[in-house]
Amino acid sequence: MAVTITFGNQKGGVGKSTTSATIAFLLAERGYKVLAVDMDSQANMVQMIANTDDLLQYEKRTIKEGIEEGDVRPYILGATDNLHFIPADDYLVLINEDRDIRRLDRALEPVQGYYDFLNFRSTN
Repeated sequence: MAVTITFGNQKGGVGKSTTSATIAFLLAERGYKVLAVDMDSQANMVQMIANTDDLLQYEKRTIKEGIEEGDVRPYILGATDNLHFIPADDYLVLINEDRDIRRLDRALEPVQGYYDFLNFRSTN
């Protein structure tokens, strides 16, 4: 079962994306399998991990679609052998209801045994 790490804060500009991307990278460098999930519509964490500003390439291939379909596996992309990520979506709404958390948990269930860490950058 993967260990889940979440970075969140109500205030913007406090380093959630930078911290999350850095921790994901460092864990992957140490040999852990890491899945970084960007839950912020600005997708700053993915920009850092994938080293790109072209977020249009991820259109319709995001965590939003993974949650809607109940399985994130088709939306996982690789940055390195050990560091994988799922991009955010411009229309992603803050997940704060129990129902939405359960949907996210179900969508992530198929990958729990594959990764050592699930790393979330949540919205502000």
